[in-house]
Parts: sequence; C-alpha cells; structure tokens
Amino acid sequence: MLIQIDSPEALDSLPAAGSPLPAGTRLGEFELRGVLGQGGFGIVYQAFDHSLQRDVAIKEYLPQALAQRGAGLEVVLGDAAQAADFALGLESFVNEARTLAQFDHPALLKVYRFWQANGTAYMAMPLYRGQTLQAWRLGLGRAPAEAEVRPVMEALLAALQVLHSHKVLHGDVAPDNILIDDAGHPVLLDFGAARQVLRATPKADVAMIKPAYSALEQHGVEAAGVQGPWSDLYSLGASLYFMLMGAPPPRATARAAHDTLRPLPAKVLNECSSAFLQSVDGLLALRSADRPRSAGVVLAAVQALPWHGERAAAAAPLSPVTEIFEWAPTQCEELAPAPSN
Repeated sequence: MLIQIDSPEALDSLPAAGSPLPAGTRLGEFELRGVLGQGGFGIVYQAFDHSLQRDVAIKEYLPQALAQRGAGLEVVLGDAAQAADFALGLESFVNEARTLAQFDHPALLKVYRFWQANGTAYMAMPLYRGQTLQAWRLGLGRAPAEAEVRPVMEALLAALQVLHSHKVLHGDVAPDNILIDDAGHPVLLDFGAARQVLRATPKADVAMIKPAYSALEQHGVEAAGVQGPWSDLYSLGASLYFMLMGAPPPRATARAAHDTLRPLPAKVLNECSSAFLQSVDGLLALRSADRPRSAGVVLAAVQALPWHGERAAAAAPLSPVTEIFEWAPTQCEELAPAPSN
C-alpha cells in the first residue's frame, strides 16, 4: 500500500522528491544498474534480468509533484488530498503497460511484464539503443532522401495499423516519441496517451497535446471532428514533415485561423518523388474528414509507388548508432493522467 506521511518533520527526513533507486537495488529478478532518464512523472532505469540473463529497461511510476521516495523502496504520498490524482496516474501507467503488452510488432515498444509493488508500479521493457527521430534529423544537416524517409513511414504505418485494428489510438506520435534503434529501424514509443476507443470515458477523452503534431480535433476545437485513426495519421504526417523539412508544420490551431501550410516543395526535396511527397501532404489535411481513414489504406498506396532518386537502390534503414538511447523527460511526463472535464 502507498504510505502517507502527515508530519512535515517526517517529510523533511525523506530523500529528495523523485530520488532514483540506487544501482544494485533488486526488484525481484531485476537488478538496477543505473538511471537512463528521469522526468516529472517517472524514472527509467537500465537493469539486468538475472532470470533470463539479459539487459532490460525498467520504468517506475513516481510523480514528483504528488509523491516522493520514502525509506527503502517505498513511494510516499505527502498529502491525502493528492491521493486521487496519484491513483489516477497509477491507473494510467498500468493501462499503458497492459496496452503495450497486447502487441508484438517490430515498430511498437514491447513490455515484457508489469507489476505493482512498493506503493507504485513498474514495467520491464527491452533496452533499446539508438536516438530519437528528432535527434537524428537535427544532426543530419541536410534534407533526407526518399529512400531514408519511406522505410520509416511504412514501418510506422504498419505499426499504427496494428494499433488501430485493436481499436487503440496512440495519441502522441511525434519525432521525440520515435526511436531509431541501433539497426536503423523506427520504434514507436510513449504510449502514455494511448487509449482504447471503445472503453473511452469522458475523462479519457481529453487528449495529451503536442501542439505542432496534434490534429485539430485533439485540441478540443468545437466542430473539428472526433478523434480516430485519422488523428494519429495527422501526427505521423507532421512527424514526417519534420523529418523532411527539419521543422514542424504550423500548429493545427493556427492553421484553423489562417492556413499557411503549403505542399512539400519538390524543388527543395529533390530526392523525393512528387507522388511520395503528396502522400505525406495528404496526412496533413486540416479537416479530419479530408484525411485517409486508415493506416492500411495509406500503407498500400505508398508501397505501390515506384522508388525515386539515386539512393533508391539503397532503400535502407537509417544509419545505425551505438549509444544507449537517453529517455527524455517528456517521455516520462507523458505518464501524467489526462485532465478531467
């Protein structure tokens, strides 16, 4: 059970809020080896699974604004008034793990197992090595060729097709939520915003927003349309736009007032075919009704396109990297509960 400390003096004697567990800590068969990243709502550790003899990542739910590390492994709640918020966030964390555990696709984050203990919850995942798509593009220094972008697009469309077939929306596709692993393949991260549409409640219907990458209907704009697979497709289109142009498209809310978005420029992106660029443009239609209705339809259309440019023969994954992927704070902060109506 979650421990509650009512005495301010007792709280002063506890470790700093959000204090990571030290290296060498055992959580069942897992031995923590160090911290990969820490944000406002969780900590990700590098760990070793002594049972299966493999490196893993362990994500711990620890919202700094609501709780802190107590004695030993326990998570301590300081204010009884925050118990409901903590519980809602914990439920969101567990639901994320359950959602991910349903799927086995190379472009979807895997969850080996999840459990509740020490007043909080954990999930064990593969230890991916790589960098985010955002970091890859910012370090590239040039516009990528179609042969670099298209495999990423196809892999992520296939991943979204799997999610949507189970009536799950990701809700937060963005360049900092896409990992390029050490083999150069994309992996879709951060399912803190994922929700099962058929089980949606008024509370769950409030989306988590990344303004440059969220569809208009995710902003709660009246008459903008309901959320669906087309919402994830908009976010994917915005992420691919960033991959091609090195900057995101204008925010959907700004476009609703005055749409300055123009088709991707074939003259600038001259290693991409016009047909391929048009397939990305189609994902960025402002009105939800004007976008493709399913990832499978888009995937089939893209796969039917001929390859373009001098690099077409390569059609290879992105250049591999060797460093361990550093989990950015935003990737933990997405574990925050969605605000209630």
